[in-house]
Amino acid sequence: MAAHLMPTHFHYLQRGAQWFGDAAIFAYLAGMDDKRYKGLFRIATARARWHTYDGGVYFVTICVRGREHCFGRVEGDGMVLTAAGEVVRDCWDDIGRHHEGVDASLLVVMPDHLHGIVFIDGTTDRATTLGTVMRGFKSAVTRRARQARLPFPGWQARYHDRIVRDEAELRRVVEYAEANPTRWDDGGGGLHHPHQDKI
Repeated sequence: MAAHLMPTHFHYLQRGAQWFGDAAIFAYLAGMDDKRYKGLFRIATARARWHTYDGGVYFVTICVRGREHCFGRVEGDGMVLTAAGEVVRDCWDDIGRHHEGVDASLLVVMPDHLHGIVFIDGTTDRATTLGTVMRGFKSAVTRRARQARLPFPGWQARYHDRIVRDEAELRRVVEYAEANPTRWDDGGGGLHHPHQDKI
C-alpha cells in the first residue's frame, strides 16, 4: 500500500495554485518580513503572533507519544498501514466534513508520525482555526482507536505547523512529505526527526 496521498500530487498543486491566486490573505503573508517566519514550527507554545491561524495553508506534523511505531511499516517507497494507521487515514478524510471551508487533502502516514497539508479559507467561520481542526482530528483518532481497542498510546501534546506562503513553498512541502517513506530508516526510528526544518 502506498503512502496515503489524496488526491494526486499534480491535482494538489493545482489546488494550491487556485488558493494562492484567489485568496487575499497570501498577498498579505507574502509581503511580511522574512524574519517573522523564523521558528514557525509548533515547538513549546511558540506561534506566529501576527497570524490568527483561521485562514491560510498549513503544513502540519503530528507525532505519536513516545514515537511508538503503531501506524504501520514502510515497504519500498510506501506504507502498509495497521488498523490504527487506517483510523488516522479515515479521520483525516473526515476533516472537511466536520469543518466547513477546510480542505485537508494530502496526508502521508509514517510509522510514528504523519504529515499533512490543511487549507482554511477563512471566509465561513472565524472560530475555525488550525488549532480547532487539529484538536478535533487528534481527539477523533484517539477515541476511535480506544473504541476498537487498538494499540495506540496517544499523541504528543503538541503538533508542528508551518505557514505555506506561496506555490513554490507548497511544492517543496508536498515533495518533502511524499518522499518521507524513501528516507525512513526503521532501525533508527527514522532517518531524521520528522519536523519541518528539513524543507
